Amino acid sequence: MDGFPVERPPPRSHRRRRSWRITGYWILTLSAVLTVAAGTTIVWRWNAAGTGTRGDAGCPSALLRVAAAPEIANVVQEASRALNPGNAICGPVYVTAREPAAVAAGLRTEHPDVWIPSSSAWLRFAAVNGAVFEAPRQVVASSPLVVVAPAGLSTALWPDRRTGWADVVTKVNKKQIKTVNVADPLRDTAGLLTVLGVHTAMAGTTTDPGIAQMRALSLRNRLAGSGLAADLFARYAQEIDPAAAGERIGVFTATEQALAAYREQSPPVALEGLAPGDGAWHADYPFVAAKEVTADPGREDLVGRLGALLSGEEAQRALADAGFRPGAPPGVGAMPIPEDPERVITTATQWSQYRLLRFQVLILVDGSGSMNSPVTTADGRKTTKADLLRDSGANAIPLFGEDTSLGLWYFGTASATGAPYVEAVPFGPLDEKLGETDRRTVLNQQIAGYKPQENAGTPLYQTVLDGVRTMKSKAKPDVVSMVVVLTDGSDEGSRFAMPRETFLSQLAAEEGDLRPVPVFTIGYGPDADVATLKAMSEASGGQVVMATRTIDVATAIAKVFLAAHTATR
Repeated sequence: MDGFPVERPPPRSHRRRRSWRITGYWILTLSAVLTVAAGTTIVWRWNAAGTGTRGDAGCPSALLRVAAAPEIANVVQEASRALNPGNAICGPVYVTAREPAAVAAGLRTEHPDVWIPSSSAWLRFAAVNGAVFEAPRQVVASSPLVVVAPAGLSTALWPDRRTGWADVVTKVNKKQIKTVNVADPLRDTAGLLTVLGVHTAMAGTTTDPGIAQMRALSLRNRLAGSGLAADLFARYAQEIDPAAAGERIGVFTATEQALAAYREQSPPVALEGLAPGDGAWHADYPFVAAKEVTADPGREDLVGRLGALLSGEEAQRALADAGFRPGAPPGVGAMPIPEDPERVITTATQWSQYRLLRFQVLILVDGSGSMNSPVTTADGRKTTKADLLRDSGANAIPLFGEDTSLGLWYFGTASATGAPYVEAVPFGPLDEKLGETDRRTVLNQQIAGYKPQENAGTPLYQTVLDGVRTMKSKAKPDVVSMVVVLTDGSDEGSRFAMPRETFLSQLAAEEGDLRPVPVFTIGYGPDADVATLKAMSEASGGQVVMATRTIDVATAIAKVFLAAHTATR
């Protein structure tokens, strides 16, 4: 792209970290978030003084300053020459290539007169970081998002040439896709559209927003990296062995146009791209003008003429030659960018700032006879507490990632001399082999076959104390350890019974060091001792949830995991 500057954010290694928390709504101002993402404070340099007057340090005569996404800027610049004397680059209209994230970060300092970002999603960022632009006047071009992989790997993963966002997440979770990259959505359009696509697809798999979010973030938790799509193409261009390259670099997302540009180089490693069938997301290149431009007849005329040139036959032919699709309409079945800026920003920021954590979880399940009692669910269905637990457990188990270590105890005493609990699933990594199968399969089998003991007491307190001690002994740096208790009652009917005050005192003593083990309690039925469960969780830094639907346990676990992943760093 000779003839104009191209500015891109610096590498991620140059970024500064900020400590902050996400609690469902973005908290930092957008300018701060994007400044962190880009790695520096970005200021528009339209003139030497930086005062916002007409002109530019590289083109003092400029009346209309146009910022275009780098991949389309060359075509925009060529079209703009028709508006400049002598078909010059510098004139009344001056085009620079700017990454959309950089433009969005600098809007409070300075903004272009016309902006052509690579996606309307960036306009949602602009809406809360200056709100200086009108609604898009036109869509200059479009390019669908595709899942990219070496040809052989793509065929092995999708022999029928069909894929989807949900399919990608499933294959990554099952380790069928061994290496996957998604660019930081605060820096890269392909990354931003991918994150929106994955979240939208996962929202279609459940009615619970928290579970959908956890399913989407399960992909985030397994990324090999978050480099820009352009950098991944550059890495592939240096490879000669497709199989080895697929292992090292893996699967990633990019626009169809970027893939076409890669293929133009005829590199040794051929890459293929498949558009997800459960959500076609397009980079749509909107053409937007600053609001004050309309008040200036001369500049407004230039805006209209530039827009007409970009819609004209010559520019559209140049765009097609560069690998773009027509801009109007943007493509059959293209997913609309959410109109709510907060939704777009929150989704992108949570993904970008997500903490990669490993979990150690000990699940304590009430096996006393009262769990066989009938209960009515929130939707009016008649069932038993045990059936509700089995169904809710089946919903919750898929939320535990392969990087989770887990154990399962059943507590309940049917005899005067019995132990307070039995170990149903020995503690260890979920993907570790247990005999002929793995721990996750054994866990599923145990929950499916869960059967409370008739006339068994409930040694709740002793089991929780033993569980906390066990998990403290397994504590590791940078690993979150927790105890999850599923019960319908209070501590009673066993030789291990103790006063509530004694239990809470002992629990506080156990939790009184720098590595507490939070206890998350999930109560079943109206006779659950809510006050004790709440006190237990509060004493340990956990939470209590009452389960009246089969989805409640999964909802609670999703909230727990999300809170941990988005905690202050």
